[in-house]
Amino acid sequence: MYFRSRRRYYLRRQRTPRWIKWSELRAVYMACPEGMHVDHIVPLDGLTAEGYWVTGLNVPWNLQYLTPAENVLKGDRMRLEDDPISPPSAL
Repeated sequence: MYFRSRRRYYLRRQRTPRWIKWSELRAVYMACPEGMHVDHIVPLDGLTAEGYWVTGLNVPWNLQYLTPAENVLKGDRMRLEDDPISPPSAL
């Protein structure tokens, strides 16, 4: 568990551009509604909905609020509805 949390910390630091103000990121986390999780839309190190490797940035516009159940289900993958490149599914 310790290794995983340290790895996550270093990924977050590494994927935060220097021009991002930490106060902007902190504001997103502080505004998180009670009982919700802050999640990266494009994972810092994960997969697209189609299974391709992807590396996201730790920036305010790459963060979203999800319920704990949605966040656990999503894991380190992008959801199909969050992928701007994927064509909409035919219903």
